[in-house]
Amino acid sequence: MGRKRKPSDAWMPERVYRGRSAYEWKPRGGGTIRLGPLTMSRAELFAAYEKAQHDEVFTLSDLATKYFRSHQYHDLSPVTRKDYSDAWKQLEPAMGEAKPHEVTQVLVREYMDARSSKTRANRERSLLRTIFKWGIERGYAEKDPTEGVRTFKEAARTRYVSDEEYDAVYKLAPPTVQIAMEIAYLCAAREADVLRLKWSDVRENGIFIRQGKTNKAQVKLWTKRLRDVIDQARALRKEAEAAREAKGKVVTSIYVIQARSGQKYTESGFKAVWRKVLLKWLGEDADTNHPQWFTFHDLKRKSISEYSGDKQRFSGHSSRRVMERHYNVIPDEVKAHDPAKKTRKA
Repeated sequence: MGRKRKPSDAWMPERVYRGRSAYEWKPRGGGTIRLGPLTMSRAELFAAYEKAQHDEVFTLSDLATKYFRSHQYHDLSPVTRKDYSDAWKQLEPAMGEAKPHEVTQVLVREYMDARSSKTRANRERSLLRTIFKWGIERGYAEKDPTEGVRTFKEAARTRYVSDEEYDAVYKLAPPTVQIAMEIAYLCAAREADVLRLKWSDVRENGIFIRQGKTNKAQVKLWTKRLRDVIDQARALRKEAEAAREAKGKVVTSIYVIQARSGQKYTESGFKAVWRKVLLKWLGEDADTNHPQWFTFHDLKRKSISEYSGDKQRFSGHSSRRVMERHYNVIPDEVKAHDPAKKTRKA
């Protein structure tokens, strides 16, 4: 809805107002467009308004830009913002130049069916839905084209990393990756949360971790193995700082897992290092379809699956259903039914 107008101005087109010296149109996409002087006739005003509407093109890209600048977007977790940003990079070339009302259910369905990854198609539909819901509430769109468009059924990832596989990769990994692996495994932590750990998060009673995806805060209490890996990280930190100082670069890193520069690893940078380690283990011709390939995130699944206490509390998930479906993949061992054998009469 636009601002209120005087009853005497009710004849004017929607969202058109009297300015100080001219009639002004304030389109839903934002901004102000001068239509002409206040001395123009009603017929001239309507003609100028129609021409301005024809010239003004508010596209899905414009709507997405407004959403990505909104408080609603910036209040999301860093992981979700990154996922939305990646999804928009796929969506924009396909439908960014379309006007919001031109994005239909059929267009969304065709787009999803054409995507090679069902998981990514679902995530991109989710972003579209979010953008349109945001836009509808603010008058930038009239309806949500994702309504009634079914998502693809996704199979939960069940890759379990054995101790033998973990040890084999650990031995081939550089010290920085070894430390990251141990923290992820011992604390059931996501890659982004491990890379974000600062030395200020290493506390007297354990390691403080705030999950970027759920915003859940936990302190993973000390165990001997966890203390050992932090001691290893401290030693590596001193070694790296001495090496940088010898080159005239005095950089004291605040991160437990640090790149050569002393700064935090970027997600892409760490993934590249991780990929090199996996290729070193499986062979240069291997790829993600190799039966033994596993992701860094799979270490969290290994950790939760093997944990002997309250798995949901340990994982930090608010939903037991999500935790069980995605992270607890070791089958329960239950005693078989063993009644006394009955003697059959002849």
